[in-house]
Amino acid sequence: MRSSLLTRSVVAVASLAVGSVALAAVPASAVTPSGVTRDQVLAAAASIRATGAGNDLTDATIETLRTIATPTCSVAAGDQIVNPRAYATAAGDDADGFLASVTIVTAGVPRYCDFGAVAVVDPTYALTGGSTITGRMTDTPTPEIPGSGTPLTFTAPLSGQVAVTAPINGGTTFSVGTTFTATGNAAKTTTTKTSTKVKDKKTTKQKKAAKKKYVKRLAQAKKNYAKALDKAGSSKNKKAAAKRVYAKARALAKAKYKSSISGFKVVTRTVTTTDNKPFSVTAGYSYY
Repeated sequence: MRSSLLTRSVVAVASLAVGSVALAAVPASAVTPSGVTRDQVLAAAASIRATGAGNDLTDATIETLRTIATPTCSVAAGDQIVNPRAYATAAGDDADGFLASVTIVTAGVPRYCDFGAVAVVDPTYALTGGSTITGRMTDTPTPEIPGSGTPLTFTAPLSGQVAVTAPINGGTTFSVGTTFTATGNAAKTTTTKTSTKVKDKKTTKQKKAAKKKYVKRLAQAKKNYAKALDKAGSSKNKKAAAKRVYAKARALAKAKYKSSISGFKVVTRTVTTTDNKPFSVTAGYSYY
């Protein structure tokens, strides 16, 4: 039944024709398989685009489709993934991807599975937005009426650098036309910190407290220095090292004291900005 359909002309579609009975879109959580990378999706999309839509695929692209299809379409050990086909989205957007369709054979019985994949072009950005995949499901190849079939739709939010849709996994039924769309932004969030001096007049009480802390720090530094000299014994190197530590401790205490009585303070502000690059990509096929 499926093989007779495969001989027909397959064309990319930009929109889905209205089916006979519309089903509500079903939200689905992201099912991106572990190990599927941005580079794999981008390379596959470019290869599909170069060779043309359909089943004229390179070995590397076929391997990528199988890697994604195995967990996405619940392929079990011993199942065969055959007749992979794929259709790339248009080039030139800030996200790129493809729609794939595979046949899975279990003990000689075929079932059919479609899924979409999308990735950001710039690796410093991440996907936001949502994806939709819609198949026109049927269990018979006739009558061949344009737009026929019962629509089955899954939607899911986009995140990360790569995303794979829930599968149009019809079992013994199959899609006579599937559309995959991903719309949103390639987003990059940047956090910057700025330090600014602002007036901060200290009271007499604050200055006295600062002086008290300063004297205490100096006393502690001197005490530590005396202990270090005692441990150094007759070693000139150890005595020199102890003196350097003492000098640094005194300098740090003085710097803190000067800062605490100064007429200003340093205020640090954190600013977060997000750069959004809108994208809208679509791929699909229709037998009739």
